[in-house]
Amino acid sequence: MRKSLLSLILLTLSPAVHAWDGHAPLVQRISRMQLNAQERASFAAFADEPDKGMDQNLDASFDPLNERRWMGGTTGSTSQGFRHMYFGGWRVSQPLTTFQVPTQAIGQAPNRVLETARDARKLLGEGNRAEGLRRLAWSGHYLQDLAQPFHSVQIVHWRMVPWGAIGAWPPAKGFENLVKETTRTISNYHWAYEGYVLYHLKEGAFDSCLNDPAMITIQAPATALSSPDYPRELALAVADASVELAPELGRAEMEKYGTRLKESEIDLAHDKGNVEYTPRSAALDQVTCKALANAARATELLVEWALHP
Repeated sequence: MRKSLLSLILLTLSPAVHAWDGHAPLVQRISRMQLNAQERASFAAFADEPDKGMDQNLDASFDPLNERRWMGGTTGSTSQGFRHMYFGGWRVSQPLTTFQVPTQAIGQAPNRVLETARDARKLLGEGNRAEGLRRLAWSGHYLQDLAQPFHSVQIVHWRMVPWGAIGAWPPAKGFENLVKETTRTISNYHWAYEGYVLYHLKEGAFDSCLNDPAMITIQAPATALSSPDYPRELALAVADASVELAPELGRAEMEKYGTRLKESEIDLAHDKGNVEYTPRSAALDQVTCKALANAARATELLVEWALHP
């Protein structure tokens, strides 16, 4: 019964679309990018541009598979979701974590990583350093998005769904209420996690672990670094790593916030309610270190690919 309800809910969810609440603070802390100080500053400055409207309200020709139907709709800020997420399809080996509607892979993020990285490599090869770094920062943005588990699975933890909302009468009203409340509560957990990470990232809490090779959980792509398709394969590897981290993140966030973010007066996407980011959670910090380390390492590899064709 719950699986059937979830299928219907996922048809109409409008997800939060920002993976990390500001990419610049993350970029500034990546230690091994092959860029000088000025180039790093430019990369960081451009890294947040994809969240500033360029992927919103696009013509239908940009979405030939109609993926926006499942990933935030066609208008407004959530309409960029299909370019910033990738749900890799339902897997028998991970039936709960990868449960999604539709069951096939959806989302353009890996392709956006590849397209913008190729543009960057071409521009850099032509000597257009400024515009090349800009496109490379865009590619890094999409890649880093996939390191956030909320951007690689539709529901990070089943307890985030407010099942009690189905109790409204009549039944049609109950289902409508469940969809609305599920959208709100999952967005709350998504926003709370982003806020938690940004707060403690700026405090320096993750500076060492995000550059710690021991924290990286990405499986190396089968494609060689020299391949023209490497950025997309790297993006898929990052997304796979996020799928693996999703259950750990879900458990840690439920441990940190419990059911409070399901309360009716909390709607973080619309500035209703507050979330405390302290005290820190050891479990949440641990999974965040892995996610940020994946984002950092993937960004380093992307820059290496672009600079050394």
